[in-house]
Amino acid sequence: MKANVKRFSGLILFLFLVLNLQTAKAQSSVEFTPFVGHRWGGSLQGSEQATVPDYPDVIIDQFKYDEGTNYGLTVGFNAMTNLMVELSAETQSSALRTRLIRESGIEEVKLFDLNIGYWQLGMLYVKQDNNFQPFFGVNLGLTHFRIEDRSNDVRFNFGFSLGAKYFFTDHVGLRAQSRLTTTFVSNQNRYFCNSDNACIVFPISTYMNQIDLTIGLVIAF
Repeated sequence: MKANVKRFSGLILFLFLVLNLQTAKAQSSVEFTPFVGHRWGGSLQGSEQATVPDYPDVIIDQFKYDEGTNYGLTVGFNAMTNLMVELSAETQSSALRTRLIRESGIEEVKLFDLNIGYWQLGMLYVKQDNNFQPFFGVNLGLTHFRIEDRSNDVRFNFGFSLGAKYFFTDHVGLRAQSRLTTTFVSNQNRYFCNSDNACIVFPISTYMNQIDLTIGLVIAF
């Protein structure tokens, strides 16, 4: 008897899911968007008080991150009409460089390779009344700097996004967007420490701006 009840309950659940998929056009509430694009570097201010373990007693003019390809995944949920809540994660391979001011002139050197990851929670205002859907978003989250053989660092970030989605069918579309992300760096911390506990120190609290352009495949349910 119990086995029959379980089978019947399973059948009801299956029919319920099928019916929901059939009406997904009117009720689509979740979107998955894998994306790829290009992110432009970003820089941090240096000064004579900034220190780099490999270059003692040298004035640091600027720290700069290399631009490069970024990719990730965004998951969005309809909160109400024309308003979505989004979670996103992405990564970019980069390198940290610095400009050294010497008596002989300015020299740019590469310090090390690193990966920059972003985890963000965002609100998206979307015009959802037709296939073409422009949007504007605000994001808050964390920036993760990951370096081999050195300490990893996590910093707070916020950003703005602007773009559009175009749906070819009820469930499949493309999304193109541009995003500005600002990461804050405090002068109260030491960064990217090596095995000898020698670290980079920034003399003042500062920030890094990065801009990216991405395109992604939207799968809606």
